[in-house]
Amino acid sequence: MVLEILESVDPTEELINACQDLSEQGYTFALDDFVGLPSFEPLTQIAKLIKVDMRTTSKAEQERMLRTYQPRGIAMVAEKVETNEEFDWALKAGYDYFQGYFFARPAVLRAHQIRRRR
Repeated sequence: MVLEILESVDPTEELINACQDLSEQGYTFALDDFVGLPSFEPLTQIAKLIKVDMRTTSKAEQERMLRTYQPRGIAMVAEKVETNEEFDWALKAGYDYFQGYFFARPAVLRAHQIRRRR
């Protein structure tokens, strides 16, 4: 199980301390929609995964983050991968993991309701 810290969270000292305590207990953290803001730097010391939105982050910024965080042992996740071209680029750039509709779209299941006997 991986606990995600959303980009909308304010990285307060209280949050950082709580995450550090949970990390020491064995929990794994991911930073979602990460853009490299300085206020999130303490959380990069705790996170094992950084998720980067392929649609909103420039390729130059993605490459910078890969060079910065992978050497620290943080796995990089390309999220919102929706085309073959995006997947090829992310793979060649060096991402470790991938998420997105390119791999699978949610399927709508239709079924008939079964009546219960009483």
